[in-house]
Amino acid sequence: GVLSLANGYAPAAGSSLRVFLGGLTAGTQFGQLRVSGTTTLNGTLNIVLTNGFTPAQGNTFLAVNSGSGSGAFSALTGDNLGGGLTLVPGYLLGNLTLVATQSAALPPLAPQVAAGDRVLRWSGATGDYELQTATSILGPWTPVLAPVAQNNGDNVVRLPEEGTRFYRLVRPAAPRPGTNPTQ
Repeated sequence: GVLSLANGYAPAAGSSLRVFLGGLTAGTQFGQLRVSGTTTLNGTLNIVLTNGFTPAQGNTFLAVNSGSGSGAFSALTGDNLGGGLTLVPGYLLGNLTLVATQSAALPPLAPQVAAGDRVLRWSGATGDYELQTATSILGPWTPVLAPVAQNNGDNVVRLPEEGTRFYRLVRPAAPRPGTNPTQ
């Protein structure tokens, strides 16, 4: 359905918004938050597929419809649809549009343990991929903030071996308007 808010939307850090996708029509087949006033997006976006629905390449979903605003969700869950298909968030003036996007195959991530550290290795140019981590295979996923070294043409990251962690490579998101210092 549609949830309408009259006085803006500004969730606290650590909060979450759940969006259900069960088809292509806003309000009847996928959920939409409609906001009158200013929207400041924050927290985690949880995407849930329902009714056996799987988006196809190019499907779009206006999940947050707002007249004005800013911000972005710091984490996403449910965005990886499998088979290289991902729901990519697009932000503009407080609106959030999810676009089903097919990505090229990512290089394999080769984890190893060496001297008490996790060593993660993958091929490709340094800026081509972002390394992310989570404590659950379902996320939420966050970027790994560690230096990337080059070794025999591979990217290498060394991390302390702490508990169970999951890692993945994703293509970095394009800069949003206003976040590029050259604009």
